[in-house]
Parts: sequence; structure tokens; C-alpha cells
Amino acid sequence: MRATEKHVLQVDRQEFLDGLRLTKRCKSLGAGVVSFADGMLKVQFREFHFKARASGCWYGEATIPATFFKTLAKSPPYGANPLQIVYEQGNVTIGKADTNCKWKAVTPRTIELRANASLAEILTLSIRHSPEHIAESGLTETVARAIQRRDELLAKAAAILEPLGIRQADLRGWLAASLEQRTGG
Repeated sequence: MRATEKHVLQVDRQEFLDGLRLTKRCKSLGAGVVSFADGMLKVQFREFHFKARASGCWYGEATIPATFFKTLAKSPPYGANPLQIVYEQGNVTIGKADTNCKWKAVTPRTIELRANASLAEILTLSIRHSPEHIAESGLTETVARAIQRRDELLAKAAAILEPLGIRQADLRGWLAASLEQRTGG
């Protein structure tokens, strides 16, 4: 995407505001670099950074003056959750406040998946990557088919194990924990 295009994120308001409060403590804040990867907004300053859950499309890094963040910290953006952050034509808008910024475009990363990937490998994609990143890599249908197959297998296993008092929800929880462990989470 070119810098002249519009980039929009929907950010968890409370997590963003919690991070913004940290800026009040810093005397030498430096500019903030706003980026987005794997479902997380990251604001990196010289001394620290904060993150907030987010979704949307943001293919770049916006360098925003420290004074803008200090002003936002003193007068936080109010309104509904999620908080919208928009970059368009050299300008960033957070809530209703806006400022000029420097934009550095970033090429979206593509998720690599082996041609003969196992069902478990495909299912871990939804743990490791955001839905947007999966879609950008053209893997939405592959992941959806894997989830459907997982649900079919869990239903069969639950029917077999039902006399032991094991339900499908139990198996789903066990599988989720097992997949999470595979990702190092």
C-alpha cells in the first residue's frame, strides 16, 4: 500500500489509555512510533513501549511527535470501544484528535505454510496470527476448513468418550491447551 492510502485500526480503548498514562511519567519521551502486527498495536518510545489489542489494516509505521501523546494523556479520547486510529495522507487521527506524522510503509508479511501441513499446524495459525494476517496470506479458507474438520473430529471423539463423562467442551479445552503449548504460549 502507498502512504497516500488510508490505514485504519480498531484498538481496545482501555488498553490504549492504560499505555497512554505511562507517558505522563517520562520527561524525555521522544517521538512515538505506531505499528501493528499479529493483532497488537505497538507504540514505541525512546524509554519504553506499550501495546493494545487491535484489528484492522495498518501497513506501516507512523512516527508521531511526543507532544501529541502528552496532550492525549492529559485529555484522553472518549467514546465507544474500540478506539479508532486512522492514518491518511501524512496525518494520524486518534479518536477526534489529529496530527501530522512521518509514515514509513511496510510490506505485509506472508504466512508460510507447508503444502502437506498437518491439521494441527494449520490450527495453530489462528493462535499465532491475527485473522487479518491470515486473510492477507490467502489462508482464510484453509484455516476455516481445518476448524470445521477439528469440530467434526471432536464431535466423534466426544461421542466415543461420553460413557466416561468426557464432553466435547472438555476435549476442545484440552486441544486448545495442546495447540497453545505447540506455539510456545
